[in-house]
Amino acid sequence: MEANHTSPDSRVLRVLGAGAVALLLLTLLRNAWLSDDCYITFRTIWNFWQGFGLRWNVVDRVQTYTHPLWLLVLLPIYGVTSKAWLSAWVAGIGFSLATAAGLIHTARNRMLGLAGLLLLLSSRAFIDFGTSGLENPLSWLLSVFFVYAYLREDPPGSPFVLGMLGSLLLLNRLVHVMLVLPGLVLGFVGLDGKGRKELLLGGLPLMLWLGFALVYYGAALPNTFFAKAVTGFPRPVLLAQGLRYFADSITNDFATLPVIAAAVILPLSRSYRRFRPLALGLLFNLAYVLW
Repeated sequence: MEANHTSPDSRVLRVLGAGAVALLLLTLLRNAWLSDDCYITFRTIWNFWQGFGLRWNVVDRVQTYTHPLWLLVLLPIYGVTSKAWLSAWVAGIGFSLATAAGLIHTARNRMLGLAGLLLLLSSRAFIDFGTSGLENPLSWLLSVFFVYAYLREDPPGSPFVLGMLGSLLLLNRLVHVMLVLPGLVLGFVGLDGKGRKELLLGGLPLMLWLGFALVYYGAALPNTFFAKAVTGFPRPVLLAQGLRYFADSITNDFATLPVIAAAVILPLSRSYRRFRPLALGLLFNLAYVLW
């Protein structure tokens, strides 16, 4: 019989981790809701299952949704449940819990993983958008995998896997380019010719979708991109509204922005130097929200 070398402290951390995941599940269920925006996607999904294709209006080929990968994930779930709210909650809660599990698994130790999970529980943004019907939970899980692949040293992260995860993040929402661009660019520069080819090959899912959208819809980007690109509002008005958004977040969600700020500031020290491209991605994303 093999001796059990699991320490009491390790067992306690496992129990605490399981309890935190259970608490996260209960919190998500307790606060479950649906954003009105998700019904744009569900109308397209409903038309698809009626045999009209991926369309908002059955007579028009228009890409009204901004998250192709999320839509492709929801398609089979809706085909089984035939209920929009249930499909959204199954996918949203499932990916939120998977994000928590991934965070614990990829953390340097169980204590840090548990601390990260408690921060997720403290984030109103994480709880609110875990069941909104939007693409956030899938983006969170892909982000955990992307960071893990980027920082992995033993064995080194595969350029193809890194490129694939970055591609899937962009396929889930193109605006995520702000998050992954610094890491992908610096990774590309530091690779040899073979590694660069693998990194670019990982972008195949995004390229295939953009090609499909160009042929099927007549435009590679969704129509919401063109609607938001030129709003008609003066830039000072938009910047002021961006500042109000940050102020509202700090007022009503004490955890989210301070944790993001810490993730941007900490890599300035030598101990977290390898995190700097990821921190730069966060900074780009904050600047985009403000802009």
